[in-house]
Amino acid sequence: MTESLLGVINFDKHIARQLTPIPAANDAYYVAVDGEPFFMEFKTGRIREEDIESKMQGSMEVCVELGIMPDADAVRSGVHYILVYNSGKYGDDSREAKEARAVDDVYGTVTRDSSRRTLDLFHVGTFEGRYCRMAECMSETEFYRLFVCPMEESDPCRVP
Repeated sequence: MTESLLGVINFDKHIARQLTPIPAANDAYYVAVDGEPFFMEFKTGRIREEDIESKMQGSMEVCVELGIMPDADAVRSGVHYILVYNSGKYGDDSREAKEARAVDDVYGTVTRDSSRRTLDLFHVGTFEGRYCRMAECMSETEFYRLFVCPMEESDPCRVP
């Protein structure tokens, strides 16, 4: 979905080499230059909240089992989760976006860039504290602009 020079771990492949049976898990794991860990899930098709939650639970367990994080509390308090969705399918006129906008108008979800608000599509905000420190939804364009570009600029270990 997004091309990048960042050296992320393809979490699915990494897990498949080390664990049997293979648990549900997020697509990618990345550690920023400042040490902040990220889980990323890229969805181009149907998005079901229970599937996302299952992958969050599985990723948390895998991180502990493989020694990536010392325990579940470290995952809950340290990991930043980003769900990257297909804006063609879940654009501003979708039912999900309209529902999220109604909730957002009441609660005001804010991203790192406080000048803009994001919609809590698919209710990933409910994962905060249960599976991660912070959870966000971004379209592929937002992800590239708000995450990939800044990280590529600051990451001396990016893949050439």
